[in-house]
Amino acid sequence: MPISPRIFHVDAFSDRVFRGNPAVVCILDATDPRTRDADWMQHIASEFQLPEVAFVHREGSNGQTAWRLRWFTPQSEIGLCGHGTLATAHALVQAGEHDRAQPLRFATGSGELTATVGTEVIELDFPAQPPTESATPAGLAEALGAEPRWV
Repeated sequence: MPISPRIFHVDAFSDRVFRGNPAVVCILDATDPRTRDADWMQHIASEFQLPEVAFVHREGSNGQTAWRLRWFTPQSEIGLCGHGTLATAHALVQAGEHDRAQPLRFATGSGELTATVGTEVIELDFPAQPPTESATPAGLAEALGAEPRWV
């Protein structure tokens, strides 16, 4: 029988309850087969009816703890979630799963993300995607009332 997840309701971007962005964080045991069950995660996210529910479990074995992190809205899995990542870092520290002295490393569908947890702030490092030029859509200049320099 799977071990019950530890569940945290976190108000991200705030130091007061009922402020900021709400997120639920489910810390799963790495041996729980539900860590690979997207349908189960989707049902949980639908039940909570919050903007995001984050599911996290330990992963990796090279002496550094890495965490597998996935985010779900009530309707679908999403590829990247800032406040869900922030909430997860906070929950892992509060649960005693992570020592603030080391950065947290999250393996996600968007690549590796890191979080550095200080005493007052959590700093996130997300991958940058530089802009690429594309063709100007028909009607854009007219809609803006100006000719764009770059699209």
